[in-house]
Amino acid sequence: MPTLTQYWNDEASRLDLALVAEQASLATLRNALTLAQASQRAAADAARSQADAVAAARRALAAIAMPADGDPLLVRMEDALIGLAAARVALANGELAVQRLRADLAARQGRAGALASELAEARRMLAQATQDAATRTTMGDALTTGSLAGLAADAAAALTGFGADARARVEGEFPASGTAAKDFLKRVRARRAIIEASATSAAGVETAAFTASHAALAQAQRAFDTALQAVSARFQAGSALAADVATLERLAALPVAVPPTSFPVLTPWQHARLHDASRKSAREAALAKLKAVDDAQLALRSAQASYDQALHAAMQAEPDATPAQLDATTLSVQRAALDGKAADLEAARTAVDAGERASLQAWFAAVPDALWEALESLDSALARLTLLSGPPAAATLLADLDAAEAALASALSAVRLTQRKAAGAGAAHLRASAAQLAESETQRQRADAVARSASLF
Repeated sequence: MPTLTQYWNDEASRLDLALVAEQASLATLRNALTLAQASQRAAADAARSQADAVAAARRALAAIAMPADGDPLLVRMEDALIGLAAARVALANGELAVQRLRADLAARQGRAGALASELAEARRMLAQATQDAATRTTMGDALTTGSLAGLAADAAAALTGFGADARARVEGEFPASGTAAKDFLKRVRARRAIIEASATSAAGVETAAFTASHAALAQAQRAFDTALQAVSARFQAGSALAADVATLERLAALPVAVPPTSFPVLTPWQHARLHDASRKSAREAALAKLKAVDDAQLALRSAQASYDQALHAAMQAEPDATPAQLDATTLSVQRAALDGKAADLEAARTAVDAGERASLQAWFAAVPDALWEALESLDSALARLTLLSGPPAAATLLADLDAAEAALASALSAVRLTQRKAAGAGAAHLRASAAQLAESETQRQRADAVARSASLF
């Protein structure tokens, strides 16, 4: 598969060859211009000499005593006129040649300067690509055969060794229910997941908008950056692994609950306040209503994402339409769905009365900071260790990175070829414009000279 190092190496070699060829062309053009200017000066001298010869012939004719004496002089004057006409044609053609060569030389000098700049940039990018490739090789070797090759096994071992006990100590401190909608800890985690899902949804909408608004090269660069970030995160996870294992081990080592006298995290008073049996029924009923609100929020966020994606597509397809016009026409279905989900959320919110809200707020407030922090530590460590222990494996991430690099190198090649073709077309137009300008600026001079001469083209 092509690599960025290979691409920039090839690009630097190509530009180096192109610059050498351009410099050779410049030398040839300079020589040609020097010769053309010399020819033009010679033509100008010849024209002046022939004009002087015509003038001398006219003076000689004016001084003859008898008409018969003028015959030889008339022949000389005719020869002088013929020579003058040919010299004027040569001078006009020389002016055209000099103008065209000057324009070609200026264009070639600009091209050489551009190639020199591109070559310097390509060499800089080659050095950077070589360095980056070495860094990626270091990470890949560490993850597959080196010090980090056992990350997945170590993470799995930590989950097996300490995961269950850590969960039991922390999760057991929270009120539980056999009904999912009334389970306090499930609701806590679900509410965190709502925010995470919202961020994921927004990222998906942004990705779709990016894809629609950017060319293939930008998309390939983004895919490569994403794949590289995944490998880098796995490489850097080695330093966090020990901390996460230590967190699970610490939580698993918390004392076993001995109700009602001792608990892993809570004091007896905190436990009694959080698990107040007299308020359990009312709290769980209110929690079920909170779940309905949360579910409505999830549905609204999904409808919002669908609407946003449709809106972005419509903004591209109908750039002159206002949001209100789009809502009334192209986006009427998505707008109605979004408004409907917003109404559902408001209805779910309204169903939770002031007393139920107060009950829920008091219940959540009954969880002390120490327990919140323990839960956060548990969930964060479990999430990272689970990610390390399961798919995708490091080898998969590295393969994805190689594929993304190959796609980026191919996209760079395609774009650069397109740019070269566009530059070639621009150079052709510049050359044609210079030729047209030279023709127009010397048109009158050449037309007059050619019209008064039988000189061959």
